[in-house]
Amino acid sequence: MKRLLPIRQRGRPRLPRPWAAVVALSLLTLSAVALAWFAPNARIDHASMAIDPAIAAGPARGQSQPVYVAFERDAAYIGFQMSSDAGATWLAEDRIVGQGVAPEVAADAEGSVYVFYSDSAHVNCVRTTDDGATWSPASRVDDCKTGRADGARVAFDSAGNLVCVWCDDRSAEYRVRSSVSTDHGATWSPSVCVHDEVMPYDCGGNDVFVQPVTNHYFVTGTEPYEVRPGLISKHSFLYRSTDGGQSFDAGVQLDTFDKYCSSPHVVADDNHVICDYSGSTQTSGVLIFTESRTLWTANDSWGPCTPVTDLDTDYISYYCGDLAISADARVHTALMISPIYGYHHVYYAASSDYGASWSAREQVDDDSTDKQYPDIAADATGHVYLVWIDGRGGLWFSTNNPAAIAEGQPQPAASRPSAAIVRRLSPGTTVFDAMGRRVVDPKPGIYFVRAAAAAAPRKVLLVE
Repeated sequence: MKRLLPIRQRGRPRLPRPWAAVVALSLLTLSAVALAWFAPNARIDHASMAIDPAIAAGPARGQSQPVYVAFERDAAYIGFQMSSDAGATWLAEDRIVGQGVAPEVAADAEGSVYVFYSDSAHVNCVRTTDDGATWSPASRVDDCKTGRADGARVAFDSAGNLVCVWCDDRSAEYRVRSSVSTDHGATWSPSVCVHDEVMPYDCGGNDVFVQPVTNHYFVTGTEPYEVRPGLISKHSFLYRSTDGGQSFDAGVQLDTFDKYCSSPHVVADDNHVICDYSGSTQTSGVLIFTESRTLWTANDSWGPCTPVTDLDTDYISYYCGDLAISADARVHTALMISPIYGYHHVYYAASSDYGASWSAREQVDDDSTDKQYPDIAADATGHVYLVWIDGRGGLWFSTNNPAAIAEGQPQPAASRPSAAIVRRLSPGTTVFDAMGRRVVDPKPGIYFVRAAAAAAPRKVLLVE
């Protein structure tokens, strides 16, 4: 989901295990080390089964930062969780807001929170103005009379109107459609089809964002193409509406993959629209990797396809989890990455140049079990909040907001990664990064070092 303030968005899909870069809070003051420092992971749900999480950061309330999570729990109920202190503490019990699947959550500039979900046939919207204590009656978003509608994504335009996109199969194949609410989700306009209506295959992969200055609606989606007779694949496209969602321009293909592409996402600031997507080429075989591409709206020019992560043949897949953009125009992404032999893990990367380049990825989770479907939100100060499905069971959360790290309940000492602080490394020391790769010229940061070939590696924080 997306909004103007604060801004975020969501989406879906055995080498030495990387460690989360979490050390004592006092190390955060070391100016020589510019790392994200994610907090120890914490489970936030109270369900026997919880999947498909979505996260949003609301507007700050003085020194407190609210964070909201919606998810599917136990027999297709929609659960709601919230933290008023940046994720340091959470509700003692999940709140149930409806029965359905595929939830999405959004918070507007006034602090109202919206949850969208699909029941057996339709997309529904509920709203709370008191942090989930009470909820409005569910309103029906789509106008689908046959088939099924689901996969809602939401944004706010400059007037505070809600823009919802979803997929439904009223025309036999799935299409992305959109609708607008001008009364806080109580009623919705007749839907508009974003894709070509006559395409004989399913479309999907929808996401939406509203550019602040132009108030143009941008929607991403995937469109199929026939690789050869009987073999259908997909490309990712960006669609634009300049008339408040009444109509959409023909899509612009984002990717240059020749095998397949999916999971496109979109965020924007005043002058840039940044998209990412995951795909594969014939030459890369089974490797799936993530790229980004940027539109400069002042002159309607596109930048090149840029790798979000380097293509690393030790890894089989880099799925883009989601995008978020903060008030400083930094773009943040959550990635679900799997080595060739091993489980998926959740990683974070950021761009400070509108998607032209990306930081080195950083592992967020601190456990060796499988992680899936991360979602990410960013607050106005640029801190990020991540939630994902965890092999330890349920939904797990982490943030790089120091307030949550300082105030959160401490984990047992055995589960907290620690690092010895060193100012220089001895000659002959072998240095490895968090991915288990040798580093020739280490800069300040977290490393694993080995003094001799047979020695066990130890974790260090190099500060000079």
